[in-house]
Amino acid sequence: MFQPRMLARGEAILRDPATGGTNLAAAPDIWHELRPRHEGERFEILAVSLLLGGANLLSRLDALGDSAGTIEFGMFGFDGYGTLRDMAATSPQVLSSADEWNEGVHQNTFADAEAGRQRDQSLRTGLRAVPLRGIASPAPASGRWTSGVLEVRYGQSLAGLSWDCWTLRDPAGATIAPPTVELRMGNRSAAGLIAWDPYGTIASTGPEIDKGCATFAAPKAGNVFQLRVTLPYLPPGVAVTPADSARHSATFFSLCAWADLAHKRWRFTALSELLERAELVRHLAPAANAAGDDIAILRLPMTFTLRQSYRESMRARVGSGSGLSLLEIVPAADLRFEPKRG
Repeated sequence: MFQPRMLARGEAILRDPATGGTNLAAAPDIWHELRPRHEGERFEILAVSLLLGGANLLSRLDALGDSAGTIEFGMFGFDGYGTLRDMAATSPQVLSSADEWNEGVHQNTFADAEAGRQRDQSLRTGLRAVPLRGIASPAPASGRWTSGVLEVRYGQSLAGLSWDCWTLRDPAGATIAPPTVELRMGNRSAAGLIAWDPYGTIASTGPEIDKGCATFAAPKAGNVFQLRVTLPYLPPGVAVTPADSARHSATFFSLCAWADLAHKRWRFTALSELLERAELVRHLAPAANAAGDDIAILRLPMTFTLRQSYRESMRARVGSGSGLSLLEIVPAADLRFEPKRG
């Protein structure tokens, strides 16, 4: 039995995972982090406190100390598709409804309103190839769906794709007749014309599809994009009559594109940006530490939950070139416990 409580400063302070250091300014460009470590832990964060120090920190509201620099937060949470993503840096664009599937071009595919069920037993709509009855020749080898032209919302690049797909499997459980997911980026001019890049394959093998996501090594730039899904048919079994045989495909319940935010809410380049987001309770003191640097103590409202079961974490880093000599970050967090699963 464990008692819910507030985390102490030493338990909640963000640390360098390699060294345990707490001064972000002493290790620029290194993510310092806080994560639950023990089974069932859940940290419920309500705000974060920042202790900043630097020469001329209080005389340069347009910078961090006497130099340019950045303070960036990352909220690495489970994205609902099977991986962790920085929820502070990306915005999801999800296609999952019949209307959204039908805004694309169907080639031997359709939006099946009874493709599956939610946990509450309500029906789920899924994209699948039209079932083929019999084995008459010639029969198409696959169905293909192409999305409409989609805007990259709130940014100018995509960081990755995710999908929820029910695949066809053999008796051993391996995915067979895997779908192919493709993406192309484009740029729409002021005149409305679009210059398209060629389609690139994002996932096409069983293991790639089963993973449920793809994070790009480098962001894919553009202000519009299109998705294309090819759904191969599984050939019918040979131990049935033509009248009883049918060809089916995998089913997609959702496709999600993760857009890199052009303006990140949790990225700061100046003391003034921190002050305008901070609560009214703050402390600003010139030459307040042994080195004679200015000190600022601020508290930023921030709501986020970290779950040990998903290995979620809060992270922060200072960009190189900052004029800060000191930065410590301490979330105000409550410790709770989740029941064991299944």
